[in-house]
Amino acid sequence: MRLMALTFIALMSSSALAHDSDCDLTLNGDVTLKQGTLTASLNNNQSLKLDGQQAWLDGQALDLNDDQQALLNQYHSESLTLAPKVADIALDALDLANDGVTLAFGELFGPDDDLVMDLTQQIGQLRSDVHQQFYAEDGSIRFESKNFDEKYLNREFEQKLENTIEDAVSRSVGKMMMKIGQQMISGESSPEEFEHQMENFGERLEVQMEQKAGLVEQRASQLCSDFRALDDLERRIQNQIPELNGLDLIELRGKRLK
Repeated sequence: MRLMALTFIALMSSSALAHDSDCDLTLNGDVTLKQGTLTASLNNNQSLKLDGQQAWLDGQALDLNDDQQALLNQYHSESLTLAPKVADIALDALDLANDGVTLAFGELFGPDDDLVMDLTQQIGQLRSDVHQQFYAEDGSIRFESKNFDEKYLNREFEQKLENTIEDAVSRSVGKMMMKIGQQMISGESSPEEFEHQMENFGERLEVQMEQKAGLVEQRASQLCSDFRALDDLERRIQNQIPELNGLDLIELRGKRLK
């Protein structure tokens, strides 16, 4: 049964990334990124639009000096850079989950088993849903914060993934007992030999999944630093452009990384 526990732990590590106590991120207001244009609601209910060259507040072009425009162009550029990083980490976390179930249940029942194929399909559908929310048909990055508050990358989405895995683990117990019984009847191996085989595989799986999860966690940690830099840039904009003192989209709690 250690193999089942390892599988579940590997899959849940992807959800844990979103709840790092060192990087508790909240987006205040609505943020939309489409075809290179960033639109954001300010905390005074005004709407800011940036295209990397000009800025509009409630549809009116802002009259800015060179330094002020440079700050907003930097904000626009860094936001466009961050969006695909968020997308890639989310997709990598789902790939990590898929790798875990493919390796674990594939070792138990074979890669063509109905349970393995069904679970892979379900996780693949979740991945496709997330991908479509981050990338347009032409491959350009897009983002709409409202969708992720209501549908994706929130606790409800994580619960859906967890329920999918828990259901698969429950279904696998009966199949594993049948497999052990068949091997005992055929004389292929004893329960002790089967358990030893699974323990050895479990150790190999643990090493592989820890390595992959470590890479995702490193990227998530760097992403946290990038969001902190964007948060700092917001404060500079608030101080230097009075019309945008309501720009406060990024809220980060937790200790700062050195």
